[in-house]
Amino acid sequence: MADEGRVATKPGTSTDRRRGSSAARLYAFGVALVLFFVSWSAIAARPWQEKSAKKADPRVLALTAREKQLRGEALVLQRKLKRQWALYEQSLELRQSQIAAARLQHEQAVAAAAAAAAAAARASRSTAATSPAIAVSTRAPAPGSSPSPTPPPAPAPTPEPPPPVVVQLPPEVIVVELPPVTTSSSS
Repeated sequence: MADEGRVATKPGTSTDRRRGSSAARLYAFGVALVLFFVSWSAIAARPWQEKSAKKADPRVLALTAREKQLRGEALVLQRKLKRQWALYEQSLELRQSQIAAARLQHEQAVAAAAAAAAAAARASRSTAATSPAIAVSTRAPAPGSSPSPTPPPAPAPTPEPPPPVVVQLPPEVIVVELPPVTTSSSS
């Protein structure tokens, strides 16, 4: 009774054909859709235009120009730094040779002062050993005078050591002021 409204159809009739053709239509629609998007992306890429004809982004051009400017400034600063370093090394070698010469002169002055002090000490010892502490008079006393011994001679003065040698050393550090580094930024 529920089947009364339905018409029985045989296989291979028009209803089955629609079902089979709807699957084919679905596949055809999918392929067409894929071909549409592939062709759209190919056209959007504009392969017929040369790459040089495309306009570059002005921000990229500005960054490229800034990079070139900074590289040039860096080269100038590196050359300047190399020159200053060479001057520093030369002045350092000069300073080290001056220090070595001053040390040598100081050592020679100290050695000379020590030799002079030793010679003075030997001289004072030799004069003290040859001169008697009490002088004995060999003359007879004069008539009417009392025989009194003569006073002993004063001891020989010891020579003073020479004053220390003062060596003037040049200043150790030479300060060179550099101009301030300026940077410019473009925004």
